Amino acid sequence: MILDFKEIPVANSGVGNQDTFEMFSRDFLQSIGYEIIGEPTRGADGGIDIKVLEKRSGVGGQNNFFWLVSCKHYAHSGSAISTTIEQNIYDRVISNGCDGFIGFYSSISTSGLKDTLDGLSSKISYQIFDNAKIESRIVGISKMEKLFIRYFPNSYKNWKELYYYMEPIKLFEHYFDKKYGNNKALYKYLFGSIGNSIKQIRKSNTFKDALIENSTKLLLEPLLFEYFNGSQEFQYKKIESMSLNTFHKEHLPLEMKYKYGIDINPKPIFSGIDFEENQAYFLYPNLLIVNQTQFDFLCTMFNDLKLMLT
Repeated sequence: MILDFKEIPVANSGVGNQDTFEMFSRDFLQSIGYEIIGEPTRGADGGIDIKVLEKRSGVGGQNNFFWLVSCKHYAHSGSAISTTIEQNIYDRVISNGCDGFIGFYSSISTSGLKDTLDGLSSKISYQIFDNAKIESRIVGISKMEKLFIRYFPNSYKNWKELYYYMEPIKLFEHYFDKKYGNNKALYKYLFGSIGNSIKQIRKSNTFKDALIENSTKLLLEPLLFEYFNGSQEFQYKKIESMSLNTFHKEHLPLEMKYKYGIDINPKPIFSGIDFEENQAYFLYPNLLIVNQTQFDFLCTMFNDLKLMLT
């Protein structure tokens, strides 16, 4: 949860701010479109905390629908709202001239209360605004920002810090997707996440430096397309007739073992082959094998992304 409902003082504490949760309930409901008919008051309330009006338009014109709002602030105790706390719902709705019931809670409701309300659904309408539903209507909603700041100042501060931390990542991903498409996946596999990719790009001067910082060995293999010992057309048809996994297993690891004396797992973590651009790469644990064309592209992309982050 982003909203800490404990920021709102305990209800019925007698210290002067015990009505804050009801005030918050009123402001929230008004912000999402209800008209406040009955304001929160202290003392005996006849089983109603707030009365709100919803104007409904239909074929027969506009109708007024009145809701009884029951506010229960149990975030400090962590108790769920049960039928012991929320009693005589139907009688309260009818006696206060309402058509439906809104439970506005800083915690959650019990299954028993839901069963009770479901049993009344043929007579009255009902809605439950629990802590999660309230949060979903506030956090990240621009028109609710003032409400957020007023009643949850610490939660707002914490959320803003998180939001500003995540914003560069979202912007980076958007730029990456738009300009380089699927190549983003290679960076995710190389560095573990987009967030880590940003860190490596910022702290490294070159793509090679980023690989070293990430403990990834680089093998620059300019003749990567010659493993089939034939023309590019022949290679392309050969690839089409085999799965890439079969190609990796039967050709690349064996060639690397003979040429460099290293034993490679038959199946790479990630790979890419583009015959039109003459680009290829194979990523194994802590080992990236690329041909020269692909390496030049990755270096150019790295420099562009670094410039974008400055």
